[in-house]
Amino acid sequence: MVDNKYNEIIEHLREAKVDLGNAVLTIMDRINKIIEHPNENFDKEQFEELQFLEKKLEEIKEIRGEIDDIILDLQDPSRSLGDQPIIFNSPYVQKYILSGAKLVATIMRTGYYYIGKKVTMKVGDKEFYGKVVATKPLTLFTLSEYVNYSGFGGVWEWLFEATQQYKAVMNPDKFEIVIIEVDRK
Repeated sequence: MVDNKYNEIIEHLREAKVDLGNAVLTIMDRINKIIEHPNENFDKEQFEELQFLEKKLEEIKEIRGEIDDIILDLQDPSRSLGDQPIIFNSPYVQKYILSGAKLVATIMRTGYYYIGKKVTMKVGDKEFYGKVVATKPLTLFTLSEYVNYSGFGGVWEWLFEATQQYKAVMNPDKFEIVIIEVDRK
């Protein structure tokens, strides 16, 4: 049961999500116009605008996912802060964290983590605390950008281990990269 004080917040978040959906439609319309009717010479300006618009679409997707997470947390308090520890079973990741890592990137199912969320991490028989500082979509680019914070030697090793851990294909709609700042105090 949702606490009544959260109903108004949830409604505003849903409205914001609809507005973002409308922004996506506007951006897609602009992208289609550029592609369908390029200048005589598809110039650098059009290429840069397409790149900019695609980046904005990715940012909107992230924000909409974060809104979904917040709504779910407001509807179900058991999902919020410190619900389930993240268990790191991989010896590579355990060694990385135990060696004093300040940031840890891990592949997690979408819908559970948002910026600022406090988490507990189990590494063997030790527990560490941290907070989520970023969530990123699961793409080859972001994997290569964050692999140095994962404990793995390369992107394919990281993907293989995640596939084995979850016994699932790493679908970008169902998984994301979560970056955690480890509290070493």
